Amino acid sequence: MDRVLQVYTPAVLTISVLAFLGWIVGPLLFGVAPDFQRAVFAALTVLVMGYPCAVGISAPLSIVRGAGEAADKGVLMRTGEAFQALRKITTVVFDKTGTLTEGRPAVRDIQTTDASDNSADSLLAIAAAVEAASEHPLGRAVVEAALARGLDFPEIDDFQADTVDTVARLHERGIRTAMFTGDNERTARHIVRQAGIDDVYAGVLPDQKAEQLRRMQRGARIAMVGDGINDAPALMQADVGIAMGSGTDIAIDAADIIILNGQVGAVITAWEISRWGYRKMLQNVSLAFAFNGIGIPLAATGLIYPVWAMVAMAASVTAIVVNSLWQRPAMFFDAVASVKTS
Repeated sequence: MDRVLQVYTPAVLTISVLAFLGWIVGPLLFGVAPDFQRAVFAALTVLVMGYPCAVGISAPLSIVRGAGEAADKGVLMRTGEAFQALRKITTVVFDKTGTLTEGRPAVRDIQTTDASDNSADSLLAIAAAVEAASEHPLGRAVVEAALARGLDFPEIDDFQADTVDTVARLHERGIRTAMFTGDNERTARHIVRQAGIDDVYAGVLPDQKAEQLRRMQRGARIAMVGDGINDAPALMQADVGIAMGSGTDIAIDAADIIILNGQVGAVITAWEISRWGYRKMLQNVSLAFAFNGIGIPLAATGLIYPVWAMVAMAASVTAIVVNSLWQRPAMFFDAVASVKTS
């Protein structure tokens, strides 16, 4: 919009001057006295009709409307740039809790009613099967212990996680997924297989995340989801940094978007609202230029009084405001369902 206004405003001023000169010089060419009143009316009407108020508010209104809806759903859009950039994302990178550092959770002992090693291994295999798709660091410790013993554990068919559903929904929208983890390759591969993530970068230390993202950004637009102190550089490096509201202060400060409700699925919500907001922006700009594109040529004829140009300008602004406030169909039906339920 800034680029458009840099051209639009000088163009309107130029048309206003030409309209004035046209009604002064034009009659002289035909041997007729200049019509100063019509010349002034034409110049003023072009200026009023072409006032860039409607064009200028078309983008901010769509962003404000979208950001308000996102906040209602637990997503805080901190910048308009992030709001617009998110719709172009081709890959979402998720940071996995835990790195190859001392102090991480680990299984130290297994207590069973049967003292045999086979009983302990069976118990660990069952526990690892349950925790295999879990995002919790304690669950990961159980899985790593089972893998370290070389145990085979069954796949769980109906395990429920936020992350698995989010990854599937991102794939449906043509967005790839990746994961950063400090775990070894074997553990990392098992995790991404359970979650359905496309790419995994194992053994990535905290100070390597930003550099890895920089390499991934060659030919792709990357969104990074993280919550820790060591995620801050990567969040700033990404095209869009997304921090969990429960994360550290430095990660939140470094992010462009904050998920207040702590649900990974809110990444989908933010992406959908970003796309919806961009469509609203295009609609608003189209409405503004439709009014101005018809009104300015008519105003240049000098046949329209400036007061009617003011009415047309007010109508264009009103149309843009109403269009920006108009809810998405999905929002409307959700609201209706909520009323029926209550």
